[in-house]
Order: sequence, then structure tokens, then C-alpha cells
Amino acid sequence: MLVYAMGLAAVVLKHADAFGSLADRISAAGTDATALSAALEREAVPIVYDATIGALVSSSSPETTVLAGGVLVALGTVLLPTVVFLLVYLTRLSPGWKPTYLYPVAVLGPAAGLAAGATIDVPLTAELALFGLLPFGALVVMMLSAFVRPKLKAVLFS
Repeated sequence: MLVYAMGLAAVVLKHADAFGSLADRISAAGTDATALSAALEREAVPIVYDATIGALVSSSSPETTVLAGGVLVALGTVLLPTVVFLLVYLTRLSPGWKPTYLYPVAVLGPAAGLAAGATIDVPLTAELALFGLLPFGALVVMMLSAFVRPKLKAVLFS
């Protein structure tokens, strides 16, 4: 997850103005659904594929930030589902917590996002879900399920 997060951070840093503007628009929209929908328009925010893998493929000499971001996002996209699958598989072999195989499916979001970004113009909301919500949400829920839930069960049912 750290490799993947560092790759995304490199992409965000490379396009800091666009992401800063996006954050400002979302903040200004508040809870107004219409304003929030308008705030989530792509505008200057690049498609992640174009900012990473696409930039590596199309440019003969990409900047260091683009190179690092592209390589780390690609590596994280491959490693994340592999590591999470092995973690779930090996954990299920031992007694106790039996995590669901939905965790590795959720962390396939970045791979789906890169594949979609290579073929179509992906909506920004879909990219935010595929590259942010799914992988980081799966990690948070898995950690809560592994470490917090057993302690709550012990407190509540003792």
C-alpha cells in the first residue's frame, strides 16, 4: 500500500494546482448536491492513466516526478491485490479471523481504473472511487475488522 500511496502522491504533487483547485471546489460546495456535482467535474485534473502510464509510454524522456509516479502506481497496482490476496488466503488458513475475499477484489480498483483510463475518458468520480476509496477503504476496513472488532467483541460479550 505504501508503494501505491507514494505513486499517487507523486501524481498529486505533479498536478498540485489542479488537485488544490478540486479540493477548494469540493470544500466550497459543502452539502449542496448540485454544487458538489459541479465541483467534481474533471476540469484540469488529469486522468490517472494519462498522468502515469500514458506519460511514460508517450514521452521519450519524462520528468522524474512523472517517472516515479508512473512506476510506483503501476507497481502498486500489481503488488496490492497480490499481497492482499496472499494475506487473506494465509489468514484464513489459521484459526480465528476469516477475512473475506472481497478485500483483494476491492484493491483491484486501481487496475480497473488504469485499464479504463487507457480506453475511455473516465469520470472523475469513478477515478476517485477506483484509485482512492476502494483500495484505501479496503485497507481501513480490513484493519478495523482484524484489530478493533475482536477487542469490541471481547468487551461487549464478556
